Amino acid sequence: EMGESGEWGLCIPTPGAANQRSPLGDSASLVLNEWLSSPEVFLGGDFIEIYNRGVYPVELSGLALSDRPFSEPMKQLIPALSYVGPSGFSTFYGEQSGRPDGLEFGLSAFQGWVGLIGPDGAVIDQAPYDSQSGDGSRGRIPDGSSTFGELPIPTPDLSNITPPAELTQAVNLLEGLRITEVQYNPAGGSDAEYLELRNVGPEILDLEGVSIDGAVEYT
Repeated sequence: EMGESGEWGLCIPTPGAANQRSPLGDSASLVLNEWLSSPEVFLGGDFIEIYNRGVYPVELSGLALSDRPFSEPMKQLIPALSYVGPSGFSTFYGEQSGRPDGLEFGLSAFQGWVGLIGPDGAVIDQAPYDSQSGDGSRGRIPDGSSTFGELPIPTPDLSNITPPAELTQAVNLLEGLRITEVQYNPAGGSDAEYLELRNVGPEILDLEGVSIDGAVEYT
Protein backbone atom coordinates (compact mmCIF):
# COMPACT_ATOMS: atom_id res chain seq x y z
CA GLU A 1 0.00 0.00 0.00
CA MET A 2 1.34 3.43 -0.92
CA GLY A 3 0.80 6.28 1.56
CA GLU A 4 -2.43 7.36 3.16
CA SER A 5 -4.43 7.21 -0.08
CA GLY A 6 -4.98 3.48 0.29
CA GLU A 7 -3.66 2.90 -3.23
CA TRP A 8 -2.04 -0.48 -3.75
CA GLY A 9 0.98 -1.02 -5.97
CA LEU A 10 4.16 -3.04 -6.40
CA CYS A 11 6.74 -2.13 -3.77
CA ILE A 12 10.33 -2.85 -2.91
CA PRO A 13 10.42 -4.87 0.37
CA THR A 14 10.94 -2.41 3.24
CA PRO A 15 10.06 -4.19 6.50
CA GLY A 16 9.79 -1.71 9.39
CA ALA A 17 10.11 1.29 7.06
CA ALA A 18 7.94 3.39 4.79
CA ASN A 19 6.78 1.65 1.64
CA GLN A 20 8.75 2.42 -1.49
CA ARG A 21 7.28 1.96 -4.94
CA SER A 22 9.16 -0.40 -7.23
CA PRO A 23 10.37 0.97 -10.56
CA LEU A 24 8.41 -0.52 -13.46
CA GLY A 25 9.44 -1.34 -17.00
CA ASP A 26 7.58 -0.71 -20.24
CA SER A 27 5.12 -3.14 -21.79
CA ALA A 28 7.26 -3.08 -24.96
CA SER A 29 9.54 -5.58 -23.22
CA LEU A 30 6.73 -8.17 -23.13
CA VAL A 31 6.30 -11.01 -25.61
CA LEU A 32 4.04 -14.01 -25.98
CA ASN A 33 6.56 -16.68 -25.12
CA GLU A 34 4.68 -19.99 -25.20
CA TRP A 35 1.19 -21.33 -25.79
CA LEU A 36 -0.55 -24.70 -25.70
CA SER A 37 -3.72 -25.25 -27.72
CA SER A 38 -4.18 -29.03 -27.67
CA PRO A 39 -3.88 -30.34 -24.09
CA GLU A 40 -4.50 -34.05 -23.57
CA VAL A 41 -2.72 -35.61 -20.60
CA PHE A 42 0.02 -33.46 -19.13
CA LEU A 43 -1.97 -30.29 -18.45
CA GLY A 44 -5.65 -29.79 -17.68
CA GLY A 45 -6.10 -26.98 -20.18
CA ASP A 46 -4.59 -24.69 -22.75
CA PHE A 47 -2.48 -21.69 -21.74
CA ILE A 48 -0.75 -18.52 -22.90
CA GLU A 49 2.54 -17.50 -21.31
CA ILE A 50 3.95 -13.96 -21.24
CA TYR A 51 7.68 -13.32 -20.82
CA ASN A 52 9.32 -10.08 -19.65
CA ARG A 53 12.60 -9.42 -21.47
CA GLY A 54 13.31 -6.34 -19.37
CA VAL A 55 15.25 -5.68 -16.18
CA TYR A 56 12.30 -4.24 -14.25
CA PRO A 57 8.88 -5.67 -13.36
CA VAL A 58 6.10 -4.76 -15.80
CA GLU A 59 2.50 -4.11 -14.86
CA LEU A 60 0.04 -6.27 -16.79
CA SER A 61 -3.11 -4.59 -15.46
CA GLY A 62 -5.25 -3.22 -18.27
CA LEU A 63 -3.53 -5.23 -21.00
CA ALA A 64 -5.63 -7.77 -22.85
CA LEU A 65 -5.21 -11.29 -24.18
CA SER A 66 -7.12 -12.51 -27.20
CA ASP A 67 -7.38 -15.44 -29.58
CA ARG A 68 -8.85 -12.98 -32.11
CA PRO A 69 -6.47 -10.00 -32.04
CA PHE A 70 -7.93 -8.52 -35.24
CA SER A 71 -11.67 -8.75 -34.59
CA GLU A 72 -11.74 -8.86 -30.75
CA PRO A 73 -8.45 -7.37 -29.57
CA MET A 74 -9.65 -6.57 -26.03
CA LYS A 75 -11.28 -9.95 -25.53
CA GLN A 76 -10.14 -10.35 -21.94
CA LEU A 77 -8.51 -7.74 -19.73
CA ILE A 78 -5.81 -8.81 -17.30
CA PRO A 79 -6.90 -8.00 -13.72
CA ALA A 80 -5.60 -5.13 -11.63
CA LEU A 81 -2.41 -5.55 -9.60
CA SER A 82 -0.99 -8.10 -12.04
CA TYR A 83 2.76 -7.96 -12.69
CA VAL A 84 5.51 -10.03 -14.28
CA GLY A 85 9.02 -9.85 -12.90
CA PRO A 86 12.24 -9.13 -14.79
CA SER A 87 13.17 -12.12 -16.97
CA GLY A 88 10.02 -13.67 -15.54
CA PHE A 89 6.96 -15.51 -16.77
CA SER A 90 3.23 -15.10 -16.23
CA THR A 91 0.92 -17.86 -17.43
CA PHE A 92 -2.80 -17.57 -18.12
CA TYR A 93 -4.80 -20.79 -18.45
CA GLY A 94 -7.77 -21.14 -20.80
CA GLU A 95 -11.37 -21.94 -20.01
CA GLN A 96 -10.73 -25.67 -20.46
CA SER A 97 -8.60 -25.66 -17.32
CA GLY A 98 -11.58 -24.99 -15.07
CA ARG A 99 -9.48 -22.63 -12.95
CA PRO A 100 -11.47 -19.89 -11.23
CA ASP A 101 -8.90 -17.33 -12.38
CA GLY A 102 -8.66 -18.75 -15.90
CA LEU A 103 -9.36 -17.01 -19.17
CA GLU A 104 -12.92 -16.93 -20.47
CA PHE A 105 -11.84 -18.29 -23.83
CA GLY A 106 -9.80 -21.19 -25.14
CA LEU A 107 -7.39 -21.65 -28.03
CA SER A 108 -8.46 -23.58 -31.09
CA ALA A 109 -6.73 -26.96 -31.28
CA PHE A 110 -6.35 -26.63 -35.06
CA GLN A 111 -5.01 -23.18 -35.86
CA GLY A 112 -5.42 -19.59 -34.78
CA TRP A 113 -3.79 -16.50 -33.34
CA VAL A 114 -2.70 -15.32 -29.91
CA GLY A 115 -2.43 -11.64 -29.16
CA LEU A 116 -1.27 -9.36 -26.34
CA ILE A 117 -2.89 -5.95 -26.62
CA GLY A 118 -2.17 -2.66 -24.87
CA PRO A 119 -4.79 -0.51 -23.07
CA ASP A 120 -5.07 1.72 -26.13
CA GLY A 121 -5.76 -1.24 -28.43
CA ALA A 122 -2.25 -1.26 -29.89
CA VAL A 123 -0.70 -4.66 -30.48
CA ILE A 124 2.20 -5.44 -28.15
CA ASP A 125 2.76 -8.90 -29.60
CA GLN A 126 0.83 -11.41 -31.68
CA ALA A 127 1.58 -14.69 -33.40
CA PRO A 128 -0.22 -17.22 -35.60
CA TYR A 129 -0.05 -20.96 -34.99
CA ASP A 130 -0.97 -24.16 -36.78
CA SER A 131 -2.34 -27.35 -35.23
CA GLN A 132 -0.19 -28.68 -32.42
CA SER A 133 0.54 -32.26 -31.48
CA GLY A 134 -1.32 -33.43 -28.41
CA ASP A 135 0.26 -31.95 -25.26
CA GLY A 136 2.96 -30.20 -27.30
CA SER A 137 3.32 -26.43 -27.07
CA ARG A 138 4.96 -23.80 -29.26
CA GLY A 139 7.28 -21.14 -27.98
CA ARG A 140 10.27 -18.89 -28.40
CA ILE A 141 13.64 -20.65 -28.20
CA PRO A 142 15.40 -19.24 -26.31
CA ASP A 143 12.92 -17.22 -24.25
CA GLY A 144 12.04 -13.84 -25.72
CA SER A 145 13.84 -14.45 -29.01
CA SER A 146 12.42 -14.19 -32.52
CA THR A 147 12.90 -17.93 -33.13
CA PHE A 148 9.95 -20.26 -32.55
CA GLY A 149 9.97 -24.00 -32.07
CA GLU A 150 7.88 -26.93 -30.91
CA LEU A 151 8.12 -28.04 -27.28
CA PRO A 152 7.14 -31.70 -26.76
CA ILE A 153 6.85 -31.03 -23.02
CA PRO A 154 5.15 -27.68 -22.20
CA THR A 155 6.98 -25.43 -19.74
CA PRO A 156 4.47 -22.94 -18.30
CA ASP A 157 6.22 -20.54 -15.90
CA LEU A 158 9.55 -22.16 -16.77
CA SER A 159 12.21 -21.37 -19.34
CA ASN A 160 11.66 -22.92 -22.76
CA ILE A 161 15.22 -24.22 -22.55
CA THR A 162 14.70 -25.96 -19.21
CA PRO A 163 17.17 -28.89 -19.02
CA PRO A 164 15.47 -32.24 -19.80
CA ALA A 165 16.55 -33.61 -16.43
CA GLU A 166 14.23 -31.12 -14.72
CA LEU A 167 11.31 -32.39 -16.81
CA THR A 168 11.94 -36.08 -16.12
CA GLN A 169 8.89 -36.48 -13.89
CA ALA A 170 6.59 -34.98 -16.52
CA VAL A 171 8.00 -37.26 -19.19
CA ASN A 172 7.63 -40.32 -16.93
CA LEU A 173 3.97 -39.47 -16.28
CA LEU A 174 3.23 -39.03 -19.97
CA GLU A 175 4.93 -42.28 -20.94
CA GLY A 176 3.99 -44.45 -17.97
CA LEU A 177 0.64 -43.50 -16.43
CA ARG A 178 -2.45 -45.14 -17.97
CA ILE A 179 -6.12 -45.59 -17.08
CA THR A 180 -6.62 -49.35 -17.34
CA GLU A 181 -10.09 -49.95 -15.89
CA VAL A 182 -13.27 -48.00 -15.16
CA GLN A 183 -16.34 -49.21 -13.24
CA TYR A 184 -19.05 -46.64 -13.91
CA ASN A 185 -22.30 -48.58 -13.27
CA PRO A 186 -21.75 -51.03 -10.41
CA ALA A 187 -24.60 -53.10 -9.00
CA GLY A 188 -23.76 -51.74 -5.57
CA GLY A 189 -24.47 -48.14 -6.53
CA SER A 190 -22.28 -45.10 -6.97
CA ASP A 191 -20.18 -45.82 -3.85
CA ALA A 192 -18.75 -48.83 -5.67
CA GLU A 193 -17.58 -46.86 -8.72
CA TYR A 194 -13.84 -46.84 -9.29
CA LEU A 195 -11.09 -45.96 -11.73
CA GLU A 196 -7.86 -47.94 -11.94
CA LEU A 197 -4.49 -46.42 -12.83
CA ARG A 198 -1.47 -48.43 -13.88
CA ASN A 199 2.18 -47.52 -14.21
CA VAL A 200 3.33 -49.21 -17.42
CA GLY A 201 6.79 -47.66 -17.26
CA PRO A 202 10.00 -48.63 -15.47
CA GLU A 203 10.12 -45.62 -13.10
CA ILE A 204 8.28 -44.93 -9.84
CA LEU A 205 5.69 -42.20 -10.48
CA ASP A 206 4.93 -39.33 -8.11
CA LEU A 207 1.20 -38.62 -8.45
CA GLU A 208 1.26 -35.39 -6.45
CA GLY A 209 -0.59 -32.75 -8.46
CA VAL A 210 -2.15 -35.26 -10.84
CA SER A 211 -5.91 -34.79 -11.21
CA ILE A 212 -8.71 -36.73 -12.87
CA ASP A 213 -10.91 -34.63 -15.08
CA GLY A 214 -14.21 -35.36 -16.78
CA ALA A 215 -16.81 -37.98 -16.04
CA VAL A 216 -18.43 -41.12 -17.45
CA GLU A 217 -22.19 -41.14 -18.00
CA TYR A 218 -24.15 -44.38 -18.14
CA THR A 219 -27.23 -44.56 -20.36
